[in-house]
Amino acid sequence: MRAAFGQTGALPAITASEALRLTGEQSGFGTGAAVGSVGDPGLRPERVSEVETGIDVGLQENRYSFAATYYYQTTRNSIVEVQSAPSTGFGAFQMPQNVGTIRGQGVETALEATLWTTDRHRVRLNANYAYRYTEVEDLEGQSLSGTFSRNVIQEGLEPYAFTGDVVDGAVRDESSNIQLRENLPVPNVVDQNGYVGDPIPDHVGGFGVSVQLFDHLRFGAQAKFRLGYQVFNWTERFAASVDNRATLSDLEDRFQTLTPGTAEYRRVADRTAELDSRHSSNFVYDADWLKLRTVSVRYDFASHVNHALETPLRTLVQLQTVFWGKQFAIAPSSSLRYLDSTTDQLKLH
Repeated sequence: MRAAFGQTGALPAITASEALRLTGEQSGFGTGAAVGSVGDPGLRPERVSEVETGIDVGLQENRYSFAATYYYQTTRNSIVEVQSAPSTGFGAFQMPQNVGTIRGQGVETALEATLWTTDRHRVRLNANYAYRYTEVEDLEGQSLSGTFSRNVIQEGLEPYAFTGDVVDGAVRDESSNIQLRENLPVPNVVDQNGYVGDPIPDHVGGFGVSVQLFDHLRFGAQAKFRLGYQVFNWTERFAASVDNRATLSDLEDRFQTLTPGTAEYRRVADRTAELDSRHSSNFVYDADWLKLRTVSVRYDFASHVNHALETPLRTLVQLQTVFWGKQFAIAPSSSLRYLDSTTDQLKLH
């Protein structure tokens, strides 16, 4: 068993604690002063404290091994860039600022097992999994927005969570009739500026297998997964805003041909409303994935060539395929290792 405690931190940037830094700019009237950056003289270093405990287990001379770690992390005085208020006269500048307290915790595990082993054969499995959860606990009542206000740092949410109008189908009147605007369904906003997603995965892991057959042939495969997170698709939103998204255009055209009140009419109306480009949260999507990352085959030709040469050789040819989504690449490689008879050292070409 093991346990540890540690602290780390981040100092402000060189100019972050300067209230105002001026720079020189050339003009037709000569060189003049201009505002270069705005800082906070009271800025404090960011400090992260973490306590962790874990266990490592090995069985049958480490033929089976397992490791698990639990950690609890506290971050205080995080340094973030905040847009200056227009009333300060520096509204075009961002100013570094300390924010309150962020707490996180998680579990990390790893497992390795040799299922079968002999002098010439071996089958090994490996797996790892990690879970994390982080929450902003104290911002002194503030809410800090990220780029284009898609992400926020807000009390009660995970850092950089996605927020926006939560749309649930199309608006209906008391008689369950679809409400229209410019002959299209009106989105039913059930929560303004509500939580719609988190860009950081909650669950991360992978698993793989390696197989050795005889003395020369080896196979391997490795997969990875990410679960519990979302992404904002700016491309799809832009396409929808300029009527250049095929799915939305098809739905709008189909909606005009359907009979009001029918089940298909309501279904298409709800789907059309949930793709309305005026609500950016409509384009925050689940991004979970499970992918086969690598498949490799390796063969050692040593026994085939050593009998013809005086110097012992170890010749390897390896073929590795890397998968990522719909794309993949094949990366063949080869290496030549030989034993130097004068130094007894293994060398690589």
